[in-house]
Amino acid sequence: MRHLILYIPGLGDHYDSGRSLFLKGWRLWGVEARLVPIKWYGKGSYQDKIALVLAGIQEAKQHGYSITLIGESACASLALNAAAEFANDIEKVIVIAGVNSSKLPISPRYNTLAPA
Repeated sequence: MRHLILYIPGLGDHYDSGRSLFLKGWRLWGVEARLVPIKWYGKGSYQDKIALVLAGIQEAKQHGYSITLIGESACASLALNAAAEFANDIEKVIVIAGVNSSKLPISPRYNTLAPA
């Protein structure tokens, strides 16, 4: 079975093109990875954002991939919640610098830019 990593980026939508390029480089090591752009700075609720991840998982499943989710920073919760939704279909979940407390304050600027 082929394996696919879905990389779910944190805040900083303006870095997505660099992230995509970086992920393409993983092919040198035989790793297939795709970016799931979340568009944190656009409109939409948390549910809209997780729907993007769930759609990515669904598409990967339809193409016969086993799946690993990598959630970067703010997307750690998206990765964990999506994995809970598709528990039998996710091989691994990796979180990078994910916040582990909802009480941890974040910058008011980010609350304004990315309320979801």
